[in-house]
Amino acid sequence: MTVMQKFLRRYTDLPALIHLLKTKSIAFLDPSLWDDKNDAYFMSLYKQKMGLSTLLAVCCSQESETYHHWRVFSNGSSGVCISFRRNVLIGVLEANDTVRSGEVEYLKIKSLRNSNIDVARMPFLKRAPYGPEREFRFIYESKATRLHVKQYPIPLNCIDRIYLSPWMPEAIADEVKATLKQIDGVKGIPITRSTLIRNDDWQRYGEAIVSQ
Repeated sequence: MTVMQKFLRRYTDLPALIHLLKTKSIAFLDPSLWDDKNDAYFMSLYKQKMGLSTLLAVCCSQESETYHHWRVFSNGSSGVCISFRRNVLIGVLEANDTVRSGEVEYLKIKSLRNSNIDVARMPFLKRAPYGPEREFRFIYESKATRLHVKQYPIPLNCIDRIYLSPWMPEAIADEVKATLKQIDGVKGIPITRSTLIRNDDWQRYGEAIVSQ
């Protein structure tokens, strides 16, 4: 397993991060609110076909940090990225028989024509243009209970590190780090501000090139 495959990244915002850290739980949310309406529609079709009262999801990325992920899923100075230890998080959540997970498969429209795709795969299918997201998805299913959100307890040791938005001013980032470290169980988790849009090492290498 490569270093990248050892982790799952969850892009979200600061209020959601604080809630996760304080409650030590992760929230499964309603797919009907998703921006990708094709994806949301597939989820609704699956929910109807399986006779479910509730279908909720948590989406992560298997990809290393990209500008796309920050802009689309954690845009603005309050964005954060939580890097989970992949196997620990999967083990904790799949210990519940109402949760299953898997890598999302990205398909072209023509591949759906005259195909025999198993209905069970529908929550893990997306259109090919979304392929660079390299999504890994957890879903919660229930026929008996109707919910709009479902929270599952998780140990904070499943978090490898936390990244603050590259658009968060450095002075504010220092204060945010200090505040987060006061939450019980967070002191040992590395918290850093992403250097995606400004990296000192990258800039020094550029200076070295022009100084030759």
